[in-house]
Amino acid sequence: GRGVAQDGKLAFTWYQRAATRGDSDAMFSLGICHHDAIGTALDESRAMELWEKAAALGNADAAFILHGIRTQQAESFSLQGPPPSPSPNSRLSLDSEARPQIENQEQ
Repeated sequence: GRGVAQDGKLAFTWYQRAATRGDSDAMFSLGICHHDAIGTALDESRAMELWEKAAALGNADAAFILHGIRTQQAESFSLQGPPPSPSPNSRLSLDSEARPQIENQEQ
């Protein structure tokens, strides 16, 4: 609030209490805490879980963030394109420790 020093750990505690009671706004805010390491350790997967739950409960902010993340991931994936195909002049073999290796047959 205004006129009060910020305390990330205390905010995290209160968001956590409210989130466990099903408050979607608190779930959204708790996700921010996990994503930005506010009052807790960085945990992006936990942030995603909380945003998924909040969005399922109708939280528009969580739905917006998830949409943005998914759009960014999809764009990143499509920009990379499919994985390269092996050269027609190479073959897959196993070395003595049974690890895959590509050996070039052009010699």
